[in-house]
Amino acid sequence: MKIGQHSHALEMLQDEVGGLMATGDYLCSEIIQEKDGSTMLAIVIEQQKDQTLEKARFEKSRSETWPLQDEVWAYQLSVGLRSVVSTLRKMHSQGWVHQDVKPKNIMIPDDPDEASLTHLIDFGTARRDGAVRTAHSDTIMGTLGYILPETHGCLDVDLRIRDYWAAMVSVAYAARLIKMGKLDIHETSFELMDGTFFVTDDLLNKKSRDAFFKKNEIGGPHRGFLQWLYDFIQPNMSMSARQVFWQGNGITEFKTLSVRKKQGSEMIQTEMSDLFFNDDKFVAELEGHIRGLAEQAGIEIPDGMIESFQEFPAEAQAIEKL
Repeated sequence: MKIGQHSHALEMLQDEVGGLMATGDYLCSEIIQEKDGSTMLAIVIEQQKDQTLEKARFEKSRSETWPLQDEVWAYQLSVGLRSVVSTLRKMHSQGWVHQDVKPKNIMIPDDPDEASLTHLIDFGTARRDGAVRTAHSDTIMGTLGYILPETHGCLDVDLRIRDYWAAMVSVAYAARLIKMGKLDIHETSFELMDGTFFVTDDLLNKKSRDAFFKKNEIGGPHRGFLQWLYDFIQPNMSMSARQVFWQGNGITEFKTLSVRKKQGSEMIQTEMSDLFFNDDKFVAELEGHIRGLAEQAGIEIPDGMIESFQEFPAEAQAIEKL
């Protein structure tokens, strides 16, 4: 990559490379100074030969078992999600937010035993403004349909939730648990905020929920995982109702944290009190689903797989993750 004199292009390049390097998901890098005074950044990454989650969803829909009912596919998705979350946590801990998590930017192996090698790609919209909103911004990055509803009104304080939301929507979509409504640049943001964009059964109502899982012959850990996805997204809830649900169920919690804030080109520390995403609870629940799904599908989890995802020391404080 040759760094020239175009400031906007340079800024975009720095963000994309910086976001990637924050994940540690590259082989090596080197700065090269050329004779004319220009600078070259050489970065080597592994070539991805897996298919995107978008394509995998399409291929699974052509198989004998419908994706929604496929226990092995649910296991693959849960492990793939954990791998994506591992990448996001590393980014967030350094003040980066990906901002464009979606099925087309997730590479997932076809072999269930290699699901832990799932990769998040395309860091072109990544920004290092801190993982917590400290200033108003009218700039909205991402792909319509996967953007957190709060983002449209600049109401998201903990910016990490943007990436978690998009990852959960991607997995629910790949599992065929939800369908996308009609994408319209003027209407979709409002439909997301009032809970009318996603097309799905009502799994909040017990009678409807029981009928749905019975009709699709889904039970045990598989049912629990799909319900967990649904409960996070709450596709039929308005944004304000979901925020109350999240707080009531510990998905978010009120905290006062010392967070990183961008000031000029520097990152400084400042205190902020608000609702923050409980990512430790999220990860613990996800890993529980992985174990349950593996047992139900008769899959032996590779030795050390879950342990390999641990991004922080057990004693790490919240400040180290923001």
